[in-house]
Amino acid sequence: MTEQPDFVPLCSVDDVKPGEARHYRATQGKWRLKPVAVWNDNGAYHITNYVCPHSGGPLSEGKIENGVLECPWHQWQFDAATGKSARGDAHAISVYECKVEDGQVLLGDVKA
Repeated sequence: MTEQPDFVPLCSVDDVKPGEARHYRATQGKWRLKPVAVWNDNGAYHITNYVCPHSGGPLSEGKIENGVLECPWHQWQFDAATGKSARGDAHAISVYECKVEDGQVLLGDVKA
């Protein structure tokens, strides 16, 4: 079995504008080819699942403000740090470990 790196690069910090997200797929590691959304909340980066659990909307086309991200289709909102619904219901999205090194946004494991 090949050992997988703990974090893999997804994009440059300059690729995602503040208040927005972009869709990426890792090219290596255990999440290789998994679609994720990289969010820039005024310099604080987050990585979440790409698909909204409501109707399969593309989360990366949504907006983020003060740690709350919003799906562009029906305005469902989620906490970017936990993935939990901002409305307090049972819906949630996956959130991944994220770190920035040398101007690159890196994808880690799913947060517990």
